[in-house]
Amino acid sequence: MQEEIFGPVLAARTFDCEDTAVSLANDTEYGNVASIYTQDNGRELRIAHTVDCGRVTVNDCWTSGIGRGKGLEALDAYTKTKSKSLRI
Repeated sequence: MQEEIFGPVLAARTFDCEDTAVSLANDTEYGNVASIYTQDNGRELRIAHTVDCGRVTVNDCWTSGIGRGKGLEALDAYTKTKSKSLRI
Protein backbone atom coordinates (compact mmCIF):
# COMPACT_ATOMS: atom_id res chain seq x y z
CA MET A 1 0.00 0.00 0.00
CA GLN A 2 3.00 2.31 0.26
CA GLU A 3 4.58 1.80 -3.18
CA GLU A 4 3.62 3.48 -6.44
CA ILE A 5 3.16 0.70 -8.95
CA PHE A 6 2.85 1.43 -12.66
CA GLY A 7 0.63 -1.05 -14.43
CA PRO A 8 -2.79 -2.62 -14.21
CA VAL A 9 -2.75 -3.22 -10.46
CA LEU A 10 -5.55 -2.83 -7.93
CA ALA A 11 -4.59 -2.41 -4.28
CA ALA A 12 -7.64 -3.08 -2.11
CA ARG A 13 -7.92 -3.18 1.64
CA THR A 14 -10.73 -3.70 4.12
CA PHE A 15 -11.43 -1.36 7.04
CA ASP A 16 -13.54 -1.28 10.18
CA CYS A 17 -14.57 2.38 10.17
CA GLU A 18 -14.41 5.40 7.87
CA ASP A 19 -11.68 7.09 9.90
CA THR A 20 -9.47 4.03 9.41
CA ALA A 21 -10.17 4.01 5.66
CA VAL A 22 -9.24 7.68 5.32
CA SER A 23 -6.12 7.19 7.46
CA LEU A 24 -5.01 4.27 5.27
CA ALA A 25 -5.69 6.23 2.08
CA ASN A 26 -3.82 9.32 3.29
CA ASP A 27 -0.79 7.36 4.54
CA THR A 28 1.21 7.75 1.33
CA GLU A 29 3.40 10.41 -0.24
CA TYR A 30 1.74 10.11 -3.65
CA GLY A 31 -2.02 10.73 -3.39
CA ASN A 32 -2.78 11.03 -7.08
CA VAL A 33 -6.12 9.18 -7.35
CA ALA A 34 -8.50 7.46 -4.94
CA SER A 35 -11.43 5.20 -5.81
CA ILE A 36 -14.32 4.65 -3.43
CA TYR A 37 -16.78 1.79 -3.89
CA THR A 38 -19.91 2.09 -1.75
CA GLN A 39 -23.70 2.15 -1.95
CA ASP A 40 -23.90 4.70 0.87
CA ASN A 41 -24.09 8.24 -0.61
CA GLY A 42 -23.32 9.86 2.73
CA ARG A 43 -20.21 7.73 3.15
CA GLU A 44 -19.08 8.52 -0.38
CA LEU A 45 -19.28 12.27 0.24
CA ARG A 46 -17.60 12.13 3.65
CA ILE A 47 -14.68 10.00 2.47
CA ALA A 48 -14.24 11.83 -0.86
CA HIS A 49 -14.02 15.12 1.06
CA THR A 50 -11.37 13.93 3.52
CA VAL A 51 -9.12 11.80 1.28
CA ASP A 52 -5.98 13.82 0.41
CA CYS A 53 -5.55 13.26 -3.32
CA GLY A 54 -5.92 15.01 -6.64
CA ARG A 55 -8.89 13.04 -7.96
CA VAL A 56 -11.57 10.88 -6.37
CA THR A 57 -13.84 8.52 -8.28
CA VAL A 58 -16.89 6.84 -6.77
CA ASN A 59 -18.11 3.47 -8.05
CA ASP A 60 -16.20 4.06 -11.27
CA CYS A 61 -12.84 3.27 -12.80
CA TRP A 62 -10.23 5.99 -13.23
CA THR A 63 -7.59 7.04 -15.70
CA SER A 64 -4.07 6.84 -14.31
CA GLY A 65 -2.07 10.02 -13.94
CA ILE A 66 -4.91 12.51 -13.79
CA GLY A 67 -4.92 14.28 -10.46
CA ARG A 68 -3.23 17.39 -9.10
CA GLY A 69 -0.56 17.15 -11.78
CA LYS A 70 -3.07 17.85 -14.54
CA GLY A 71 -4.89 20.76 -12.91
CA LEU A 72 -4.14 24.42 -12.25
CA GLU A 73 -2.41 23.43 -9.00
CA ALA A 74 0.42 21.92 -11.09
CA LEU A 75 1.45 25.45 -12.06
CA ASP A 76 2.21 26.34 -8.43
CA ALA A 77 5.61 24.66 -8.68
CA TYR A 78 6.57 26.98 -11.55
CA THR A 79 5.06 30.26 -10.41
CA LYS A 80 5.41 32.78 -7.63
CA THR A 81 2.50 35.04 -6.84
CA LYS A 82 3.46 38.62 -6.23
CA SER A 83 1.50 41.85 -6.01
CA LYS A 84 3.10 45.23 -6.58
CA SER A 85 1.73 48.75 -6.35
CA LEU A 86 3.32 51.96 -7.48
CA ARG A 87 2.16 55.50 -6.78
CA ILE A 88 3.06 57.86 -9.55
